[in-house]
Amino acid sequence: RRVLDKYSAPEQIIIPDREVLNRDLAKKSNLSVLDVDRIWTVFSAATSGGRVSRAAFPSLLQRFLPSVEIGPSQLSMWWRDLDQDRSGDASFEEFTVWYLTSVLPKMAGQHRGNRRSLPSGP
Repeated sequence: RRVLDKYSAPEQIIIPDREVLNRDLAKKSNLSVLDVDRIWTVFSAATSGGRVSRAAFPSLLQRFLPSVEIGPSQLSMWWRDLDQDRSGDASFEEFTVWYLTSVLPKMAGQHRGNRRSLPSGP
């Protein structure tokens, strides 16, 4: 948690760890804080321990892309792109950067009217 002192706010404000981590990720990766927060809401509801395994990857993607048919070869290719270190799972940070920089731009090109595909909740 971060505490803002009297010089930065009229009273002490405690910011939850997750908010700090999401904002740090957004800043470090040049992403929208709102997008990172939305992804965290869905990702945390769908995963345990803040990581997604290869086995859970298809169901997580369905939460983000419910109207998109994703074939086995596309899933395998996307998993290889996401799991760069070949650990067999991916962190929230890895997933978020991959999704916002690799998947959404491609989906936007295929579905011109739907620029973003970010769910609003679990």
